[in-house]
Amino acid sequence: VTWDWNLLSGMATWSSPVASQLGLPSGTFDGTYEGFLAVVHPEDREYVRQAVVRAISEGADYDVELRLMSPDGSVRWAASRGHDLRDRSGQAVRMLGVSKDITERKRAEQEIRRLNADLERRVAERTVQLEVANKELEAFSYSVAHDLRAPLRAIDGFSAMLLDHCAQQLDRR
Repeated sequence: VTWDWNLLSGMATWSSPVASQLGLPSGTFDGTYEGFLAVVHPEDREYVRQAVVRAISEGADYDVELRLMSPDGSVRWAASRGHDLRDRSGQAVRMLGVSKDITERKRAEQEIRRLNADLERRVAERTVQLEVANKELEAFSYSVAHDLRAPLRAIDGFSAMLLDHCAQQLDRR
């Protein structure tokens, strides 16, 4: 949806019915800035206002992602980008831009965040399991090494005695 907002009159025109393009019921948006803010999610209004003020006062691009509220309480996401046009004196008189419904993208991002959090939780659980298994293996290895010391010392001692007493009688094989 492209839009043209006349900053002097406060009215905006849209390339197509913005309500249907952004998933809002018809009649929920009257084309004014105030009407636009009325459909913006209450938690996003100040962020949107600041972006508009910055765009107009600094000549910066207007670039926001915001939530739109339907009268039934459902929420849609929109990406809105625009740039102001100035008169010869440098005063912003119009803002041209585009808005696009990005609800599905936001849902996909949320699902990715949920899956990543689940994956991180599972990795943490498996890491704990691996650490426990490693400690058990370490304890087992220590026990085996300890239990084999006495028999190995006996074998080593017997081999040393055998070499001392019978070295002349043993062949190299």
